[in-house]
Amino acid sequence: MRIRVIEVDGTPEEIARVPQLMEALGKSSNSATGQSPLDAVPQSDELPAEVATALEVRSPRDPLRLAMESFLRETMAWGDVDARVGLSKATKTGLSNIVRLHRRGSGVGAFVYLAVVGSNIQYRLPRDEPIEGLAFVKVRDVQPDTPYGLAMRLTLESRPEAVEVARRAYERTLSGITEGVAATSDARATEVKERHSSSLMSRPDVISVGVEQGGKLVVRVDGTVSGAGQGLPEMLEGVPVEIVVERDRVRKLPAIGNGPVNP
Repeated sequence: MRIRVIEVDGTPEEIARVPQLMEALGKSSNSATGQSPLDAVPQSDELPAEVATALEVRSPRDPLRLAMESFLRETMAWGDVDARVGLSKATKTGLSNIVRLHRRGSGVGAFVYLAVVGSNIQYRLPRDEPIEGLAFVKVRDVQPDTPYGLAMRLTLESRPEAVEVARRAYERTLSGITEGVAATSDARATEVKERHSSSLMSRPDVISVGVEQGGKLVVRVDGTVSGAGQGLPEMLEGVPVEIVVERDRVRKLPAIGNGPVNP
């Protein structure tokens, strides 16, 4: 048996233009369409600096990183999509490992959460979203009122479907359906906050725990405390957690009642 190691250095678009290379990487053209998985990726500007930094947890030649980069470029090319990365003391880069896609002016949270480490996507779509005919997207095993009901693993092969489902979630951000989902997600986040607030606030670095519109927990930590933010989760019961590091020492808020404590 002979094993040949191939090193490739190039953008997803450049790689997609070399069919022999795509075949060698095990990503040959789709037999039904004759198209490479990256044929439809549009040319666009470079990714935001914080997004590019977050992706550095993977090698530039990692096929999963290529899939994530091309997915982000295509969705951001829609014109009103922002990619955001939170802060985290738990990573070497100081950035969260989750990239969030927001539609500007929607008034709700992210419509896509992309976990860089596992190359997994969670969509702001309900569990009962029709998925007949889709090969990669799955219904998550979560409570019925959890707003992020669909997920998939992003690869070069699944990327076209990932973009298709992201488009659905994107369009829902300005629809009446999203209003109900947003209200449900806020209520769900508040419930999760109430269950976990005491344990989070028991940490010496945590200043406050709050709920942001769109169904997201916001944990503020004191950056002057050694190891601030380390070990804090990026998800709690399916609800995304944003960690905000305060660089100046601030007074720790007391835990009061069961209502939300907004930072």
